[in-house]
Amino acid sequence: MNYEKLLNGKNAVVFDGYSQLGRAIAEKFALHGASVAVGMKDPGDDLLSVLRKHSPDSFVSPCDLGDKRSLDTFCAGVKEKFSAVHVLVINPYAKTTMPLLESSEEDDERLLQIYQLSAVHIMRAFWRSMMDTGNCSVIFISTGTPSNVGNPLSAAANGSLGGFVRAGTTDSGWRELRLNEIMTAQSVYEDALAPCPLKTGGGRPDIECTADTALFFASEMSSYISGVTVKVDGGAGCSFLLKMKMAGEAMEYAQMLKGRRAVVTGGADGVGLAVSRLFAAQGARVAILDNDKASMEAAKAELQASFPGSVALICSLEDVDAACSAALNALGSVDLLVNAAGLYKTGSAHTFSREDFEKMLTVNLRYTIYTTRFFVQSMKDGRRGDIINITSDLADWPQAKTAAIAACAGAIQAFTRNVTMDYIRYHVRANCILYPFGRLPGADLLLGKPDEDAAANAALRFACDLSRFTIGDSLPVNGGQL
Repeated sequence: MNYEKLLNGKNAVVFDGYSQLGRAIAEKFALHGASVAVGMKDPGDDLLSVLRKHSPDSFVSPCDLGDKRSLDTFCAGVKEKFSAVHVLVINPYAKTTMPLLESSEEDDERLLQIYQLSAVHIMRAFWRSMMDTGNCSVIFISTGTPSNVGNPLSAAANGSLGGFVRAGTTDSGWRELRLNEIMTAQSVYEDALAPCPLKTGGGRPDIECTADTALFFASEMSSYISGVTVKVDGGAGCSFLLKMKMAGEAMEYAQMLKGRRAVVTGGADGVGLAVSRLFAAQGARVAILDNDKASMEAAKAELQASFPGSVALICSLEDVDAACSAALNALGSVDLLVNAAGLYKTGSAHTFSREDFEKMLTVNLRYTIYTTRFFVQSMKDGRRGDIINITSDLADWPQAKTAAIAACAGAIQAFTRNVTMDYIRYHVRANCILYPFGRLPGADLLLGKPDEDAAANAALRFACDLSRFTIGDSLPVNGGQL
């Protein structure tokens, strides 16, 4: 995968109700090699020239999501200029804080058109050709429903987009499409903010981060993710307000983890090895903690040959504190922790032995807690840290004979959400990846079983600035599980 040109050769269409966010997404897509068609109410004078610096086939046209005729005209123009459409971004927005009893039927109908009918109209216009093309992505952007919105109609309209995404994912006619939602902060659109732990002083990095998340969903990095809502809100609605200063430099996509120091548990095999490999390729120094000696030797040989100097240490995880101490000594400091170690033994609750459950509890949950406890001090001292816990999706998508796996997975998700609240004030985030570990045959995965690289790409997103405003989240990488 070419991380510098993630959308090379693709055609993308951005339908936008608010020019700043739509512009950021369009520019990001063009920078990564896409030809971009932008339809927005007020596109301004310079957007086209900016896009054509990177993509000469891009074009910009006025389009009002609240006007069906305007939508028809723009869709017809896209079909005329692009032989195929690979990515759709639908970003409806109507600035209104009108109380329910003060809104007119005309106001209600316009909201319905902008948020709901326009999405249906756009999908009808393009879904057949996108199905024929295959491996296409549709991204909906909503503003969430913070308590200060002041308009239940707007909240309901935004909420409907998530339902559309989840229902559309399971529609048999759309099985070749990935539909996902980005729930971004209200601050992207308005100056009034709900409390947001990652709110910055000056500038709008939340707009940039929403655009980066759209890039992730548009690219092959999310090829096994569908029907998901990802929050890019900096933790809006949390009980405290933290002003966090963030670097304003553009990210170098070829070396997204340059200078970072990572510990990967279970990093010598499977998903963990895929993470170690990708992090090393992206510029991180990596310490791998594992229990499989043969895999550890093979991983060491592979990574040192492919990425000389990238592997600081490979050692056994059996004594957790000793392994963590060795990793910290080898790296000097740690600002990335990926917990990918896991045992996944199936069986009904009454047949599952206590010994097996204790082993699973130790490797899956205790290792996650103990490594986090050890390395979070280094992250606090450095005022930067990303903790990524990779576990099974079975706590959210249950299956017979997997109760023990689900119990550990549910605990890890809860731990991830709550540990974030302890340390976000020190610029330490924690997020979770849900992968179909331990899943028995028979599950209907719309996009097929994800490969290990799909989980590694999700870990890369959480490790770098692509997700800098996402905290305490759980991202399913499970092939669009029904």
